[in-house]
Amino acid sequence: MSITPRLAWRSGQTTGYLERQVKGWIERYHNSKTHDLPEVERISAWLVQRIPVSHQTALIHNDYKYDNVVLDPSDATRIVGVLDWRCARWEIR
Repeated sequence: MSITPRLAWRSGQTTGYLERQVKGWIERYHNSKTHDLPEVERISAWLVQRIPVSHQTALIHNDYKYDNVVLDPSDATRIVGVLDWRCARWEIR
């Protein structure tokens, strides 16, 4: 029996990260707003008009806590790996 970690979620999306983030922030605001704030509409339009073009693909984790990182055994201040248990699964073959 071998245990193989495998990524359970793959979006395949290698472009448009910044656009998805900005539009997602705006959508979450609209879905939870309790007051009409005209300033938010202006800021939202300003942000959408200024989304930079992404030129490279990168892996972003954003959850660097001790149970999600692998530290260098010779230098505990150096992260050598990042894990995400929610996005991984164990497959027994």
